[in-house]
Amino acid sequence: MNDMAPAGRTKARKPLWRRIWTWTVRVVIGLVLLAVAIRYAFDWYATRLLNEEIAKIRAAGQPLTFAELARSMGEVPPEQDAAPYYAAALDLVRVGDDPNLWERVEDGFREAEKADQPPSSELLAQAERLLTANHLTLEMLDRATVLPGCAHDAEITKWESLPSPRFSAARDLAELSTLRTELWAYQGKGDKAVESAITALRMRRIFEPRPILIAYLMRLAITSLPVSEVPLILRYGNPSAQGLEPFSRAVIEMEESYSMTRVYMGERAYELAFWREFRPASPYVSLLCGTFSHEEDSRLIQSVPYRWWGWWIEPLARTWLVSLLRTHSRMIEAASKPWAEMPDAMKKVAEESKSPFLYTNIVGTNPAASGEDTSLLVASTLARTRCAYVAVMIERYERAKHKLPDGLADVEAQFGVKMPSDPFTGNSLIYRKKDRGYVVYSVGQDKKDDGGEELAEFDSGDCGLFIRH
Repeated sequence: MNDMAPAGRTKARKPLWRRIWTWTVRVVIGLVLLAVAIRYAFDWYATRLLNEEIAKIRAAGQPLTFAELARSMGEVPPEQDAAPYYAAALDLVRVGDDPNLWERVEDGFREAEKADQPPSSELLAQAERLLTANHLTLEMLDRATVLPGCAHDAEITKWESLPSPRFSAARDLAELSTLRTELWAYQGKGDKAVESAITALRMRRIFEPRPILIAYLMRLAITSLPVSEVPLILRYGNPSAQGLEPFSRAVIEMEESYSMTRVYMGERAYELAFWREFRPASPYVSLLCGTFSHEEDSRLIQSVPYRWWGWWIEPLARTWLVSLLRTHSRMIEAASKPWAEMPDAMKKVAEESKSPFLYTNIVGTNPAASGEDTSLLVASTLARTRCAYVAVMIERYERAKHKLPDGLADVEAQFGVKMPSDPFTGNSLIYRKKDRGYVVYSVGQDKKDDGGEELAEFDSGDCGLFIRH
């Protein structure tokens, strides 16, 4: 028996295709193991960065969730809550039997204002018809105005498409209230026109519980309507000193509504809520330093869209979130600056966030991209609001002294209050007497005094109000 191979005999080599296959499998397995190792190492690093970023925010005492933001507003007792009345008014508002009547009345009022004359008696009668058709809507709105609190949730989401039915209803309600204000002013019912304007100003509370940018801009759009009607109220309505006193309070109370700090905190909470919905069953949620719990119930969180990024991309998504949180923190810091410095601070944040290597620009929209434009828009609206307050205070002075003041210092001395500053410069707003009245204005975005001859709302140039007497 010769079971042993002859000495010096070599082992037969495997076919070439088998050797190539064997090494291919080995290389693939090695690459997969290396990729998994890199993925876990990157995930560990991304997780550490995310936890450190959240820890910084916590250390600064800033809210990270919708529940924390809601607690900062305080609880509203049911008997003091205007929300049910606002909800009813939004459901009841209607344009009347003639859909074109509303548009005709609004256009007619605008044309009369441009022509510097009151509307015709026929147009005023048509406006009366519209108000009569919406008398129940206006009653609900008036009932809401006198209540101190509002927990109304307009259910506006960050990804709301425009035009939104919710925004359309609120806009119609604001325009209806403004129409009533104009009608009463033209009819010489100054004090009633003031009450109607106060009702329109307080409508901003409908969107205040939603601390996100789109709801914030809706608030500005709604409150800008009664502010624009101040010259008309003062000219045609001629309200009494007793009526102007609560009007001045209502206008200056809007100052807090313009703060952008809470808005950007809300935007940041949305990003974190998005992460919570990122993989609801994933243990990685616990890595957010206990920011969320699965039991937390929030209608805002429920509106955050769910997306699946995949197991492999989770570390990238985590670093993307870190980049977003850092950008939001810089935006919150910029929003905390004085109004005169805020646009430049926002512009700086936007420029720092333009790098194509930032995840905010690769996998999503850079939240700082529109920060400068938004801050300029808000500053312009705030400037007109402050001008409206100054104009009302000047009218109160005129009724007390039977003459216009020589300067704003006279108004301050009469009522013991400080006149608000120009949000673009930090200096005093400008008050000048004219042949037919006076003008109160801000120098606007270009920060140049053009004499208040042409007043724009949001463009470059002076912005303010011309009060005719």
